[in-house]
Amino acid sequence: IGEWASKLSSYYSGVAMSFRPAIALRDSIQAMMMAPKVGFGTAFKALKDVYGKGLDDAWWARAAEDLGMPQGINMPIFADQPDVFIKTPLGRSVKKLQEAGNLPRRWVDKQNRFAVYRGGERSILDNAPKLLSKQMTWEEFLWETGLKGSFKTDQDKIHSMLMGVEQPNIEGAAREYGKTLSKDVNFVYD
Repeated sequence: IGEWASKLSSYYSGVAMSFRPAIALRDSIQAMMMAPKVGFGTAFKALKDVYGKGLDDAWWARAAEDLGMPQGINMPIFADQPDVFIKTPLGRSVKKLQEAGNLPRRWVDKQNRFAVYRGGERSILDNAPKLLSKQMTWEEFLWETGLKGSFKTDQDKIHSMLMGVEQPNIEGAAREYGKTLSKDVNFVYD
């Protein structure tokens, strides 16, 4: 009974969230949660990159891979576990209804993740040249990029990619911080 109640509750909440534009609208501002870390200027540039036409297909594929996103818009919100309910005609209909109704929300959620990832990238790409040319110290770099609020292990990873190496890996550090910022700012489904 508990298992059935849990499944029915999950399906009901999925359908209740479906076809509600207010949820997609509410979620659309989540990308701005990166602004306190990377700054409003970088956040707006990242949003412009993602919602504009400044990024090529290779960037989108790479970002999706870095973020562990499935290809396409249908990001699963609920785990698809084989159960009796989904195998019934009613269960399949409910599942299709959920998927159709959640498309706008899923699209917004996916774009938010891309925007936050891009914000992390831009933060490193904009500030790493200043760090490497000694126009700013490591401590200033941490504050400017928003890394100051991240875990020490994340800071050390970026540091090892940029400092004390013959050939700094700015692009790799930017990708790494994009992933880190996305984990820090976005809701984690797993």
